[in-house]
Amino acid sequence: KEVLTRYSVKESTTRLRRMTSNAKSLIEETGSNALYIALGELVWIPEGKLEIRSPLLLVPVTLTPKNRSREFYLTIDESSAITPNFSLVQKFKVDLNIDLDMLTNLAADDSGIDVPGTFEAVRQKLVEAGLNGFRVDETATLGFFNFSSYRLWRDLIDNWKIFEKNPLVKHLIYTPNVPFEDPNAKAEPGDLDALVAKLPIEADSSQALAVAEALNGKTFVLQGPPGTGKS
Repeated sequence: KEVLTRYSVKESTTRLRRMTSNAKSLIEETGSNALYIALGELVWIPEGKLEIRSPLLLVPVTLTPKNRSREFYLTIDESSAITPNFSLVQKFKVDLNIDLDMLTNLAADDSGIDVPGTFEAVRQKLVEAGLNGFRVDETATLGFFNFSSYRLWRDLIDNWKIFEKNPLVKHLIYTPNVPFEDPNAKAEPGDLDALVAKLPIEADSSQALAVAEALNGKTFVLQGPPGTGKS
């Protein structure tokens, strides 16, 4: 239950305090945890560029300060799932025509995910593809990783036909030069108190109303100054 790190005790404590604060802010602002332990790194050098270290497996974790923030407890965030680096998988597929399927379909062992087996499978794939300038380092890195852009892109690719059923999206695709008439314009928002009780993060009445309108399929523009919780 000890951690070996390249930093001094003082610097490690300062870094952990900062990370704890940033992690809390991200959860409050976005409703999701972006703090992970990255297990394993794919180290590679793109042509004409500096060395890149890409994480392979991402384990969601939480940091809890103890003893006036002089000690910290690191625990797995059970509300989120261990995830591979989907952005790396997609880049290899598009740029190198290499399918890192051992990351998207993680093998299991008695402890859960077979981490050593996954690393070895990636190494074997690199050898088969003749990528001599690539290697897998068995590291553990605590840090913030944001895959929101990838998730949006993946969501569009996988669910385009569903989005097309939305009246406004359908209008913008097929009839953008004629006036838009919202079929859900007169939908009632319903019981906002009951809705607030189900939301994953706190919301005031105006935020709850916006959520209710969206759930009813109503088309509207949400406007407000910075810091009012539009996101």
